[in-house]
Amino acid sequence: MLLVDPILSLVIVVLILYSTFRLIREAVHGLLAGVPLGLSLETIGRDMAAVNGVTSVHDLHIWALTSNTTALSAHVVIEDLSQWDFLLTELRNKLKQSYDIEHVTLQPEVQKHVVTFKH
Repeated sequence: MLLVDPILSLVIVVLILYSTFRLIREAVHGLLAGVPLGLSLETIGRDMAAVNGVTSVHDLHIWALTSNTTALSAHVVIEDLSQWDFLLTELRNKLKQSYDIEHVTLQPEVQKHVVTFKH
């Protein structure tokens, strides 16, 4: 019985340390406004860019406001500004349904054609 007490104490210490390090890692990640665990910046950006009428997405940022609320902001390059109201609704619905992201700020940018002048 005497050997069991120290062994059980060590097991309890290991469990406490494991939980503590995991909690500290999650807290630091949240404080540094990192992408919430379980979400992929690349995947969400590709899904947004796949919406018909969207050319590309850049300056994409995703962070946790609270443990239950995720925020997203991005610049969305579109073909036609007159379609923005429709595209905004489509993007918001996709983000809510696919990723449970409701706090969304999107800035539209019209795709511009670069004109090159030659001598």
